[in-house]
Amino acid sequence: MYRVDRYFFSQMIFPFFLNIIFFTLIFLITQLVDIADLVVNYGTGLSSVALLLAYTSPFFLQFTIPLAVMVTVLITFLRLSGDREILALKAGGFSSWRFLPPVLFFCLLAALITAGMTIYGLPWGKLESRKLIAELAMKHGNMILKPMVFNDMFSGVTLYAGEMDKDTGSLKDIFIEDYREKEGMGTIIAPEGQLQVDAGTGMVLIRLSDGMILRGDGNMSDVHAIAFENYDLSLNLSKEKSDILGGRPKDKEEMGFSELREYIRTLPEGSKSYNAAVIKLHEKFSLPAACFVLGIVAFSLGISSMERKRSPGLSAGLGFFLVYYAFLTMGWSFGESGVFSPEIAIWTPNLVLGLVGGWMLFRVAAEKKLIPQFIYVLKIRSGEKG
Repeated sequence: MYRVDRYFFSQMIFPFFLNIIFFTLIFLITQLVDIADLVVNYGTGLSSVALLLAYTSPFFLQFTIPLAVMVTVLITFLRLSGDREILALKAGGFSSWRFLPPVLFFCLLAALITAGMTIYGLPWGKLESRKLIAELAMKHGNMILKPMVFNDMFSGVTLYAGEMDKDTGSLKDIFIEDYREKEGMGTIIAPEGQLQVDAGTGMVLIRLSDGMILRGDGNMSDVHAIAFENYDLSLNLSKEKSDILGGRPKDKEEMGFSELREYIRTLPEGSKSYNAAVIKLHEKFSLPAACFVLGIVAFSLGISSMERKRSPGLSAGLGFFLVYYAFLTMGWSFGESGVFSPEIAIWTPNLVLGLVGGWMLFRVAAEKKLIPQFIYVLKIRSGEKG
């Protein structure tokens, strides 16, 4: 690398790690209530809490790394532009394209780290956290359910309760999805129930009252409803723990790349499960690619500013990230529901921001303002009228 390239790259290293720590801590703050609940109500040791945080960190890092790349590149070039270093280099014969290689190299390294999180870190973290939660649930049975939270601790079963008494185990507003039956998915709804856990054997019994069972195929095109007065749902924590330790992850988020591809081949194409699995597969590459997209957008914003005030540039950068995340959220929703092809839905944020970033980059390289001149004229005229 040339001296200028090394200089630019070195200016991004330290802010990048600071941003990673900062944004990851923000994500972890959202877990403080759950952490306090584990420590206060269940007596979980700090070592177990620290392990849970470590296992969940790949999930946060797959989002925080692209965000940290954008903020790092933006802050670095806003400072270089504000200190007139970019202007001095341009006066010395450097073009805007000449400043791009260290940014692309930096984005490449960040993309590789993000890919490591999505391809290897996330399945490992999900599997290890599931092991640890199963061990803790053996000691504190009430941990398997939290009010108003969907719980997927058990393979093929999703549990939800609107209310729960931790002392008596009584449940209200219960919703359960059971995918374990070969003939199709079963949905169980009940207004109340009782949770019983045998810590010695690991057996979990959920006794439901006055509810209904809806059973149908994968697309729920043919549904049968059965009402019941009492219904017992049995689950086995010991078996769940042995299955996990046996290396047989069931959830798509716990599968590696090859396992996920094989899993997709077993699903009916176009079903909700198929779409969700395809999205999860492509997400392993679309999120790392976001490092390049957001990095180019940030580079264009940073190098185009010659002002010392950085707040407008930072606001614009965060605005672009919010736009990216909004498109990503819509991609998840539309892709899983089948409104759009799941592959197209999950890559649309990168495509949209990539086109915008490319347009911005070419305008900056041509020494043009990012905002077209007619917008400035409209702003001036509106200011004069005001």
